[in-house]
Amino acid sequence: MNLLPHALRQRDGLFTVKTGTSDFGHAFTQTRVTPRGIQWIAERYASELMAN
Repeated sequence: MNLLPHALRQRDGLFTVKTGTSDFGHAFTQTRVTPRGIQWIAERYASELMAN
């Protein structure tokens, strides 16, 4: 199962996707949250808390 961010969120600089091959020859995809993405997630979470 691949969990990849929407292209729009990648273009906004919120996430990056790293691909590669492990030492054992297995291909992998890794989604990483950028500092800007952490801020975006925190703001969304805070707004959800304030709405309740």
